[in-house]
Amino acid sequence: MQVCLDWHRPQTAPILNRDDVHVWRVPLDVSQDVVAVLVALLSDDENARVRPMLCDEIARRFIVSHGALRKILALYVDERPENIRFVTDARGKPHLASTTGAPAVCFSLSHSGEFALCAVANGRDVGVDVEQIRPISAWREITERYFSRHEREALHAVSPDRTLEAFFQGWTRKEAYSKALGQGVSSRWTQFSVSLTPGEVVELPGTGTKAGNDDRFTLCPLEPGVGYVAAVAAQGTGWHLHCWHWSWDEEDTVRAEIAPVD
Repeated sequence: MQVCLDWHRPQTAPILNRDDVHVWRVPLDVSQDVVAVLVALLSDDENARVRPMLCDEIARRFIVSHGALRKILALYVDERPENIRFVTDARGKPHLASTTGAPAVCFSLSHSGEFALCAVANGRDVGVDVEQIRPISAWREITERYFSRHEREALHAVSPDRTLEAFFQGWTRKEAYSKALGQGVSSRWTQFSVSLTPGEVVELPGTGTKAGNDDRFTLCPLEPGVGYVAAVAAQGTGWHLHCWHWSWDEEDTVRAEIAPVD
């Protein structure tokens, strides 16, 4: 599997096959007119989460990222963005509310700085995470609490000018994998290791409840833009990664399709 370096607007309707994972890069720096349109798409619960936010920038990024998620999912399912409903499972992982005859679309959303990433898969668990590289004074304390011994050793081995980037590479990869498993940040993170090597794709174990490759997860780093690192993890091995760029001035011109599962 090759890391996506080219994020582009699809010229034709992208088809989400069973062995595909699509990742959409969404710019969050949009006009107030776009924000106003997206607010109207959100559910009452989502708007309730916006109201307590003290910072307008944080609220804007939440509105745009969650509005974009609805628009992207609407490309794959026969539903209007504002009518899409979400449910959470016992682990707290969000899913599309089941509809009779609807395709098994799985998704994950993450945003940081002025970008959001939305991963979409056909019938396989998926997780995505993006982080803007920025100074964090407590990164050593964070690694001691959440990174494995192997990861801490790898982080200490990189050159000082790459330490912060390597830290965020490790964090996004652990976060993407955990989200694909339906788990959150926890002390259990010290019990598994991800690679901190740029561009390296690795396989990681699943939950132990499925047989063969269905209980393996493939973790793939992403390069969303200068000053950002990201990763996507999805159930299984051998799937194909496609990276798309969401363009707000043309978002309604392309409709994706989901291939039927045999």
